[in-house]
Amino acid sequence: MDMEKSDRLRTMLQEALSPLIMKIEMLELEITSLKEEQRELIKKLKNQ
Repeated sequence: MDMEKSDRLRTMLQEALSPLIMKIEMLELEITSLKEEQRELIKKLKNQ
C-alpha cells in the first residue's frame, strides 16, 4: 500500500471512529458522575 492510500485510510478511520470516541468520553464522564452520586447516597443512608 502506498503512502497516499495509507494516509487516506487513516483519515477515513479517524473520521469514522471520532463520533464513537466522543460517545465513549461522554459515557466515562457520566459514569464518574453516577459514582459520585452513589457515594453521596451511601453516605446519606449510613447517616440515617
